[in-house]
Amino acid sequence: MSSELDGRLRTSCASVFLIDQQIFESRVQLCLHFGEVWHHSIVSILTARRRGGVAVGETLNLLLTQSQNWVHRRVDALRLDVDGTTRRFVSVDLTLPKDRVIPGSKGHVLIPLGVLEKGPKQRLNTSHEGKPVPVLGRQEHAKLVAEMLEEKLPPTLKAVWSRSSRRELFLAIASCQTDSIDETGDRYEVWRDDALGNKVLDEAARQQIEDFDALVGQMLTNFVFLVEVKEELVGQRLILKYALDQAAPNSRGSGTKRLVILQPVPDLGFAASHHMEVEVPAGLVVDSLTLAEIGEAEDGSGDQFAESFPEGRVGHVNIEPSTPQAVGVLRAEISVARQGLFFFTQWTLISVVALVVFASLVRLFDQFFLKMEPDTIPSPAASILLVGPALLISWMSRLPEHRLVARMVGPLRGMLILSALALTIVAGLAAVRLQPTVWEGAWWVVVALVAAVSVWFMYFRFDWRIRGHQPELVVEYT
Repeated sequence: MSSELDGRLRTSCASVFLIDQQIFESRVQLCLHFGEVWHHSIVSILTARRRGGVAVGETLNLLLTQSQNWVHRRVDALRLDVDGTTRRFVSVDLTLPKDRVIPGSKGHVLIPLGVLEKGPKQRLNTSHEGKPVPVLGRQEHAKLVAEMLEEKLPPTLKAVWSRSSRRELFLAIASCQTDSIDETGDRYEVWRDDALGNKVLDEAARQQIEDFDALVGQMLTNFVFLVEVKEELVGQRLILKYALDQAAPNSRGSGTKRLVILQPVPDLGFAASHHMEVEVPAGLVVDSLTLAEIGEAEDGSGDQFAESFPEGRVGHVNIEPSTPQAVGVLRAEISVARQGLFFFTQWTLISVVALVVFASLVRLFDQFFLKMEPDTIPSPAASILLVGPALLISWMSRLPEHRLVARMVGPLRGMLILSALALTIVAGLAAVRLQPTVWEGAWWVVVALVAAVSVWFMYFRFDWRIRGHQPELVVEYT
């Protein structure tokens, strides 16, 4: 649809709305026939500016601030897939109250499912009973949030600018992108300071402004995640689900056997019962999960914690937040599984150490062990020894995997590579006649390699580094 036609349709629809509501609704259907680009803004902003005497912005604010009354349970799962992606799956169990309805398109209502950090979302999908659910677009979201900010604006700040000027600022706050957050925030602070001037405020007025500043700060960095469902579902208990990709945990730095991930939960209090899950790929296990609600008291007296010790690939923990405004953090402790690569590396080192020790004994007591001359080596010896490096190197060729797995098992693969190098040198010594001094030097290289790998494995196995300093990664929702 061309912009000119779109403009004519918008003007036409708005004009008919002023004349007759019935004609307006039919005009909306005609507009939807040409395209559904802007039907949310027409219906939710013009038709339903107020519903039952309650402003739409105030309704949205009540749904968010009293969310525990209608959101029964939320399960938030972080999955580190074997294909290298990090994906978040959220399930929300709710009953939308009949007196808190935000109209959407015809026959539908809007439901907030929490907040998401601003920025592009990859592979975002929502569903109800396996069927796709529409998500409110950016422009419609901005208008709705602007309405909420206008309704929550303290009376002290309404005295300077007109409603239209304030609306322009609120739209900018709701729709700003990650690269303009600071600029928009500064613009709001200038406007707020200009509105306050040198006024002397009482305690109640200061608290109202502080609460509004907090709301503006949240809307600057996050957007309210709103979906649209059929109006007939209002008052019924239903489960809505959504999933999206998010940034992988930072994998810089040396590998360790154990890793701690700290996951911020900015809307912990959105549901009456909040559940968190972490699923890691094969080769890793979740040793412990701790979900903490961070209270307002600086001494931590208002904090509450929930812990679990799954010791498997999937960990689960839940908590009942004290208030809808509660924020929290998830602490997940992940380690390398005892099976698989760890088990293989452990027995590889035992075998290589045993081989080197036995070979050293043969060199020292050759007359006791050998019937032939010490410098006469059977020809198949080198071929037999080279089977070891071939077997170890085969573990280096793996399918695509998550960067977190590569980081944590990286030391084990390094140990296998050094072990393969030691066996290759031994095979070379068995196959090639060298000068005694060169032979002795090469043998001491083998001994040094095996000793270094053994110490490295013990360092990794018993978490000697961890005891002094626990490495942590911070994973933020995107």
